[in-house]
Amino acid sequence: MSRFSPTPAVASTAEARKQIPGAIPRGRSARVGSHGVCRIPGVVPGLRLHEAPDSYGRPFAFVSTTAGGLHAIAVEYSGDGAPAPDESVEAWVARWERVVAELRASPLQGISVMTESTRPHVLRFVLTYTDTEPSNSAASSRRRGRANVSEMAVRLGSRVPRICSLLEADAGGRAAPLSARSITYAIRAVFDPSVADMVGEIDGRPAPRWRDVAPKTVREAWDHVVHDRAASVTWVMTGVPESEPTDAFLSPAPRCANARLHVFFRQPSSPTTHHDRVATSFTASSVGATDDGVAALGELPNRLSRPVRWRLRRVFGGQVAAFAAGAGLGMAVPGQLKPPQAVGARR
Repeated sequence: MSRFSPTPAVASTAEARKQIPGAIPRGRSARVGSHGVCRIPGVVPGLRLHEAPDSYGRPFAFVSTTAGGLHAIAVEYSGDGAPAPDESVEAWVARWERVVAELRASPLQGISVMTESTRPHVLRFVLTYTDTEPSNSAASSRRRGRANVSEMAVRLGSRVPRICSLLEADAGGRAAPLSARSITYAIRAVFDPSVADMVGEIDGRPAPRWRDVAPKTVREAWDHVVHDRAASVTWVMTGVPESEPTDAFLSPAPRCANARLHVFFRQPSSPTTHHDRVATSFTASSVGATDDGVAALGELPNRLSRPVRWRLRRVFGGQVAAFAAGAGLGMAVPGQLKPPQAVGARR
């Protein structure tokens, strides 16, 4: 399977700084392109894809619920901040908790970070924001108005450079926003790993349609789900596995096309309490071809220590929702943190 880079046309933060003279001034109306609506199995509302320029002039995509309220942007990071084979999951997660803490003053609902076995040196960060912010005027300081799509494009676009800078400053490497074209390919590959070989150099291919991201066929069983040409099994837990090496989850396994770790971060309930630890929850998925059966996909817990096997729960009766929660969409789990039994309830 090819390890493609979905953002060849989007400059990193360091490169984008050189383009500041031609950047779009903050506060000016953004040019927003709409790429339609897609209904992802396991996610209740439809999701609309938009693209706009950030404050450095780079195209960035953001996904919005059709009824408004939530908007998510995706940033791809590559470098030493990706999990090392012998690094514990807890140590890896702690590195990114500092970034979440730096962003606590913004109207951020949560952050998720995803890593996959097919792309071991690349992470995808998804940041979910509300469209409600306090007004700057004293006369309406008690009212909270909801922003429209164009206003959200300006707000999110002004934050993208700082988000990328925080990621690069904390762990080095390169961070850049995903364009609409890139996020469309990336989410499609989540549901069907076989399309990763078709992606290659995305610039030379016809533009994909956002409405085609969702699998055309979904068959949910009690302990797994079949979506198009792939089958998957998902486990969840609150907190993160302490002292468990990341390669226990991500190392190659027979008949497993891809393994994915997805961590949800939620800010402390009190933004003024700096000693509160960022709350987390965790999903792990194994994905393979349907003709290989799902028995091999269920072997993941056998690699883990007893304390982690005790806490990691295979989702029964809610595999579609659990898989969508770990797909890197940013809004599949209410409030970005729920106990395992609540994941299956949102179907």
